[in-house]
Amino acid sequence: MSNFIGLGRLILEVSVICIFIKFITFPIMSSLLGVPFPLVAVISESMEHEENFTAWWEEHNNFYNNYNITKKEFKNYSFRDGLNKGDVILLKNKEVKVGDVIAFNSVEKNYVIHRVVNIEPIGAKGDNNLGQINDIEGIIEKEQIVGVAWFKVPFLGYVKIGFEKIIDLLDDLVYRFV
Repeated sequence: MSNFIGLGRLILEVSVICIFIKFITFPIMSSLLGVPFPLVAVISESMEHEENFTAWWEEHNNFYNNYNITKKEFKNYSFRDGLNKGDVILLKNKEVKVGDVIAFNSVEKNYVIHRVVNIEPIGAKGDNNLGQINDIEGIIEKEQIVGVAWFKVPFLGYVKIGFEKIIDLLDDLVYRFV
């Protein structure tokens, strides 16, 4: 019986924490940072740099050279070593410039988190991608941009990734039995 009480208390505590974050913390952060969603999880490997910067640049420099982005300039960009799957980034509202990592709405259900390579029109690319995905990131309207990456918290995004996997598994189970 005490195990059920302990489990009930744990569920209640987690529920209170989730409610606090959703209805108090997120709205305050959103207001302070000027963005609708202040935290976004990196759920793909499109921004990863698997080797050191010099080796990564050798593999990807042709694309950036086409946009007149030099190795020296890239080294001065925020998140120059990319972002890893599972990172959470804190977004803020600011003027977008070449080299910024942005989160933007796409046709997919999740935000895309890529680096700006062009301003007129706004274009972006995942650091780990060999080129742009034209129908998603070739031309980005200002209204699609959720915010500019400001800070990252490693690994925290795996919580979201885990929940999404559980939801997908539950969807599959329901679909099979209905």
